[in-house]
Amino acid sequence: MSEILKLSDLSQTDLSKLDVVERYTQFAPTYNQSVADWGYQCYRTAADALQHYVPTDQPILDAGCGTGLVGQALAALGYQDITGIDISS
Repeated sequence: MSEILKLSDLSQTDLSKLDVVERYTQFAPTYNQSVADWGYQCYRTAADALQHYVPTDQPILDAGCGTGLVGQALAALGYQDITGIDISS
């Protein structure tokens, strides 16, 4: 496995030479902390929006779930049947 990419490494890395799965595999260990540092809130916004259209007792498929931030936000809103799938582990 390649070494782990850190947020500070991204500006010095030629990402075009990495495939998508490899990029996320390298970024995954620091992803949640990085998006927290950026003030990223879109996963909460997405969960809040879904709540207006889908009752909490309905199953949810989170396709492209990544590290599961949307699923965690949905669970905090009361959703219990959440399945997450992603191309990377």
